[in-house]
Amino acid sequence: MILQKNWNLFSVNVAMAGTGLYQLSRKIRQDYFSDEKETAPSLEG
Repeated sequence: MILQKNWNLFSVNVAMAGTGLYQLSRKIRQDYFSDEKETAPSLEG
């Protein structure tokens, strides 16, 4: 039985999961817990 351990790939996956969860928490806080009304920027010149 061959067991391969790629700790560099594992650490990158853990970092990506942490970053993704952080970004998801930021989006949820902005969408559901923000009381401020945001104004869309005007694209007309």
